[in-house]
Amino acid sequence: MPTIKIRKEKLLKIKKLLRDNAEEIQKLATIHHAKLLGSSPTHKNQAEKYRQAHVKIIKAYAFYLDDFKKGTVVFKKLGEKLAKEAVQDGLTIEEAVDGTAFQKQAIWAKLKESGLLKEMSAYGLFEFSQIIESYCDVIASKLAFNYHNFFTEKFAQSNERFRALIEQSADAIALVNAKGKVLYASPTTKLLMGYTPEEFKKLTNPFALVPPNDRELVTKLFAKLLKKPGSTEHIVYRVMHKNGKHIWIESAMTNLIHDPNVGAVVLNYHDISERMLLESQKDDFISIATHELKTPVTSIKAYAQVLQSRFEKEGNTEAVRMLSKMDLQLNKLTNLIRDLLDATKVAAGKLQFHEGSFDLTELVKDIVDEMQMTTTKHLITKKLAPTKIISGDRDRIGQVITNLLSNAIKYSPNSKKIFVSTQTGKNEVQLRVQDFGIGVPKKKLKRVFDRFFRVGDAEDTFGGLGLGLFISSEIVKRHGGRIWVDSVEGEGSIFRVALPIEHDDTKKYLTRATAEDIIEERENPAHD
Repeated sequence: MPTIKIRKEKLLKIKKLLRDNAEEIQKLATIHHAKLLGSSPTHKNQAEKYRQAHVKIIKAYAFYLDDFKKGTVVFKKLGEKLAKEAVQDGLTIEEAVDGTAFQKQAIWAKLKESGLLKEMSAYGLFEFSQIIESYCDVIASKLAFNYHNFFTEKFAQSNERFRALIEQSADAIALVNAKGKVLYASPTTKLLMGYTPEEFKKLTNPFALVPPNDRELVTKLFAKLLKKPGSTEHIVYRVMHKNGKHIWIESAMTNLIHDPNVGAVVLNYHDISERMLLESQKDDFISIATHELKTPVTSIKAYAQVLQSRFEKEGNTEAVRMLSKMDLQLNKLTNLIRDLLDATKVAAGKLQFHEGSFDLTELVKDIVDEMQMTTTKHLITKKLAPTKIISGDRDRIGQVITNLLSNAIKYSPNSKKIFVSTQTGKNEVQLRVQDFGIGVPKKKLKRVFDRFFRVGDAEDTFGGLGLGLFISSEIVKRHGGRIWVDSVEGEGSIFRVALPIEHDDTKKYLTRATAEDIIEERENPAHD
């Protein structure tokens, strides 16, 4: 394009007008944009950043108005810079070019307002219009072109990083459709399952690799997952390796079928066979050790009781007092051994129950009276609803109540009050045990009923193995009930147990938990 043919003094006036009024011109361009296309959705902070960039562009128009060759190079670079920043800031291509779309019209309007437009010759006016329009087009086209290139490159890099993460991950990843058909399997499938990704994809039904005892749970959990888009389920189960051996895997399943970018259920799983073997060996060791401890402890307790009886007859009060303390410590040791045995039985699914009918209110009253005798510092206040007969194992439910009260006493060293109450509903009766002790930190609430979980650190002064609530939770679940906790650190805890009143199918729970029962237990809400 030839050099603009406008007289020098007039050209200087136009340049000065563009430099001095760049802010106002860009504001006018934004008004034109909003009027014709609507306001840009760009974030407020980003809008200010790009407004300043567009103001600089208008000032650059003035600087290169009479040097089109250099100006074209400069505006190409400005377009590339804007495109790069727009991609980094997450702007759409429309948002990226919005700021320059109406600059020419705004400049024209400002020239008209100043009167300079009337002073320009027709040819000068034409050349000026051509130069400004060309600069606007250069910026918009370079911005759009480079935006596309930057975005494509960024997407390719992101895709490559994602692929590298998938292929190098120690976890296997699979995408399956609603029917369980494998759509994708990561390379780790070969290391984990023995099948190549291609072989795994050819399997008609990958759930057929799961043994029958675990398959019911997996398939029903998968069916439940399909009903809740975006939900995730975690599960541990066995699966058949290509070599014919069973391995234990831990899997997370996420329903992204309705996500257009995925369109599948994402399975992320890893081998935990070694961990399960160690758990089994640990449980075997605990079971053997506790059985071996049980006999001598029982004998020692019997000898202590005989000695205590003799010393009482002889009037040796000091010896009786010491043997009473010894008997108390033996009771604690007996309870620890019982908890260890019960915990191993729970893990093996062998916890025994004896079905019957009993009065829950009477049971609570008896245990509260017994526990009150173990503490002189705490006053256990009870408020019990009218009698209700429930079905289940009286001793096991008593074990739950004892555990809750023991914890309330143990974890309330600076409080004297403990409240126990029952409330009867149409289909269930609820037990409530409230203390005003140390409470449970919010981040630890979900782990309260885990095996070996303790609220304090290993060095704290609170005894116990962290098994009482784990066992209590299992007992309550096997009675078709619920157990949960509300707690505030430093203010205390409220443990609640809900047991069904009408429970004709209690036997189903007291023998074994079916897949439906397990899934149902996971869905039980913690509410009053």
